[in-house]
Amino acid sequence: DRDRVLAPLAPDWDKLPGYQQKRLMSAARQYPKMQPIQQERFQELLGRDTQNLVLSARLFLAIAQSTSLADRRVKLVELKTLEYEGDQITRQIFEALNSTFITPFDREDLRSLAIDIDDILDYLEGIAQFLVLFELEEAPEALTRFSEILLELVLQVDQLTRMIWDMKNEREIASGIVRVSELENQADALYLPVLAAITIFGLVSGSV
Repeated sequence: DRDRVLAPLAPDWDKLPGYQQKRLMSAARQYPKMQPIQQERFQELLGRDTQNLVLSARLFLAIAQSTSLADRRVKLVELKTLEYEGDQITRQIFEALNSTFITPFDREDLRSLAIDIDDILDYLEGIAQFLVLFELEEAPEALTRFSEILLELVLQVDQLTRMIWDMKNEREIASGIVRVSELENQADALYLPVLAAITIFGLVSGSV
């Protein structure tokens, strides 16, 4: 069953990082054991979690694109609300994991996914806070482009999370994973330019 589930991924298998291969193999083993009610509960929670992440990434992009400090302050408050909602969903996922004997995917993978999503929300809020604390009213091109890539990444994660419950989506899942890797590389290339842009504009404004 595992080989059948993973067969559509074969053409791109060697391109995937080792940790992604491991998680996919674990999912393929666990999926047939899952009861419908278990699937529905975790599907609902993870769907809410990734959708909340999408809303947060959209809001962060709006903050990055804004050239108004007052507007950034208002949007930061909205982002804090989404971050708090994410915390509540993470708690519910942990409670579901602790009360479920058989999970749809590896228990630690699900826990890691929930933690990673929560961490991303924390990072988004933290960077937005820095932009406000630095009193920046500019929208550096590197920052806005980085935010656009981040939003596309998050959209891919949301789509993948919704597709993994039906293994008929194997080809779409494989394509999505490859796209995530491509976007991750693009974001990595912009990391230092983003830091430089924020620092330079902060020095010009006298807030750094």
